[in-house]
Amino acid sequence: MRLHRLLVVFPIFLISCFTVEDNSGKSSYLTHCASCHGESGKGFQELIPPLNQADYAQENTDRLACIIKYGIEGEVEVEGVVYDQPMAGILDLSPEEITNILNFLVTDFKLRDKKFQLTEVRTQLSRCQ
Repeated sequence: MRLHRLLVVFPIFLISCFTVEDNSGKSSYLTHCASCHGESGKGFQELIPPLNQADYAQENTDRLACIIKYGIEGEVEVEGVVYDQPMAGILDLSPEEITNILNFLVTDFKLRDKKFQLTEVRTQLSRCQ
C-alpha cells in the first residue's frame, strides 16, 4: 500500500517541479536575466536583444538551453536589428532551473506553443558546442 501511494504521489510531485506554476521560472528569470533583457523581455535599445515574442528566440528554441547555460558571442539578428554584445552564460544553473526559465519564456513571452520538458533541455545541454 505504501509503494502504491508513492507511485501515485511521486509523478505529481515531479510534474510540479518542472512547471512555472510556482513562479520559480519567473523568479530565476528575474534573478539571472532581467537585469539585461528587462523584466518584460524587451531588451535594451540596440545593445541587448529582446526575448518577448522575439523571432530569434522562437526560431532557435533548440539552442536556448545552451545559450542560457554557456552564453553566446557574435552577431545575432533579432526583429531586424543586429546585436553584437556577448552574453555571459550562467554555468551554475541546473537543467531544472533552465527548464523553468524557458517555460516562463513560453508562458509570459510567447516563445512557442508548448512547454519545454526536462528531457528536452538535458538533450540540448548534451549537444552544446
